Amino acid sequence: MSNYLGSIDARWRSRRCSLFSLILLWALAQPAGATEPPAPPDAAPAGDAVSLDAPPADSAAGDEGQLPLPPSPALPAPPEAQVPIEAEATSWDGITIPLLPDTQNATIPAGAHFRLFSERALVDLRIKLVDEDGKLVPTRDRATVGAGTNYEIRPVEALVTGTRYRLVVDGQFQPYAKDVEGTSYSSRSFEFITEGEKPPPPPKVRTRRRR
Repeated sequence: MSNYLGSIDARWRSRRCSLFSLILLWALAQPAGATEPPAPPDAAPAGDAVSLDAPPADSAAGDEGQLPLPPSPALPAPPEAQVPIEAEATSWDGITIPLLPDTQNATIPAGAHFRLFSERALVDLRIKLVDEDGKLVPTRDRATVGAGTNYEIRPVEALVTGTRYRLVVDGQFQPYAKDVEGTSYSSRSFEFITEGEKPPPPPKVRTRRRR
């Protein structure tokens, strides 16, 4: 029995030595430092992300990858002729004060109303009253267009004394006024100051901090 077991152990040792010899021969046959197959020439290095939707180098995109916005359309050049219109202020007692365009006029009463008129039928016309800060003053307007144009403006409340105002004339639907024949006119304004002293600004409201 012992002889039989000894023969089995000898054969097992012989096979194990043969297996180790094959592994050693395979290791010696490999190139030095070659642990994995080399990457193809066009492959990206390991760990680097590859973008599949990157724009080409000659793309029209900007530095941030956004296409440039189209230029905004330019406004038409202002017409050479100014709108042919005259203006006057009427005080509460019926005294009429003519207003000259594009200049500083004399003072007028704070409770006056205004009339603008033209021999031309101005079909595209807008007239607004603004204060010295450029804010629109609420008014009640009435316009009549026939052979000519008649435009009446009445402020909802009396104007502030000692304050500068302007009547601005331009177009309602286009940047410039237009008559019935299709002729456009550049804007025009009438500037004036109301009589009296300018009231002092309202006092600033001080807020107390809670302790």
